[in-house]
Amino acid sequence: MLPAQIGLEIQSVETTEQILSIQLNTTNPTAKCPLCAQLASKIQSHYPRKLADLSWAGYFVHFKLDVRRFWCLNPQCKRRIFCERLDQITQVYARRTNRLTQFLQKLALALGGRPAARLALKQGVATSSLSERALFWPKGYYL
Repeated sequence: MLPAQIGLEIQSVETTEQILSIQLNTTNPTAKCPLCAQLASKIQSHYPRKLADLSWAGYFVHFKLDVRRFWCLNPQCKRRIFCERLDQITQVYARRTNRLTQFLQKLALALGGRPAARLALKQGVATSSLSERALFWPKGYYL
């Protein structure tokens, strides 16, 4: 499901009626500091991160990542603590995977705003909190 070179390992998979949640942990022993590019191996802490991905077999797919913070041990570097980057999967601060972002961009360019959002919802991709509410709340509840 995930390429080995990315450095992620599936810990667990949970399913509900419409959501497939996959818990992932990073396996790389080191991470590069984004400022000085020095490798660091001293872990400072962990934090959870949630990413939406393309739907699969009618399920909305969410990755739950356990991302690590590292100490930068380079004395000349201004950044002391940094988070490991997962550039092959997502961008910094993004809440979607790269492949979901590319899918939505292509859909929006081909169809335009609202038609693309409607088709994305039918394909199992929520494009906003409103479309998620339309899926999970009773009809007319949020209007």
